[in-house]
Amino acid sequence: NKIVMKCSAALAFVLAALAVTVNQVVSCPTGYLEFSLDPVTPVCLRFTTENTGKWTEMREYCQEEGADLAELKGDLHHAVYEYIIDNDYHREHSYWIGGTDASHEGTWVWISSGDEMEMGVPHWYTGEPDGSYWENYCCLHKPDYYFHSCDNDNNYHAICQI
Repeated sequence: NKIVMKCSAALAFVLAALAVTVNQVVSCPTGYLEFSLDPVTPVCLRFTTENTGKWTEMREYCQEEGADLAELKGDLHHAVYEYIIDNDYHREHSYWIGGTDASHEGTWVWISSGDEMEMGVPHWYTGEPDGSYWENYCCLHKPDYYFHSCDNDNNYHAICQI
């Protein structure tokens, strides 16, 4: 009986600790939307709607907010795609994200982490990246919102990620 009571008390303690941990999930800052793919790892994204600019300018803009251009890895890209398609305003625009091969032509990396980008399907549009030395920055281009290699001179919105 004492063992059962001790186990029950220990289990209650663990469950209470889990409840506190779950309730402490940090919500996204004002203006950012939560795109969490699991309850442990919140992903906060903001679609800039107030201005557009070149990739380098929009990266600076995100960084001024303590963020960076988004890394749309794995299922996060699909979740963002669905969000854009379901939103009339966003469907009308193209967006900079954090991929680039500016440091080494043909080697695409996420600028904030340095991780190599997954190439081909399901993220890149057919035939992309195709821009050689003048299209070194990744964008989600309307109307398909797959990854495209884009010229820094384009003026697009950005997706910032914290």
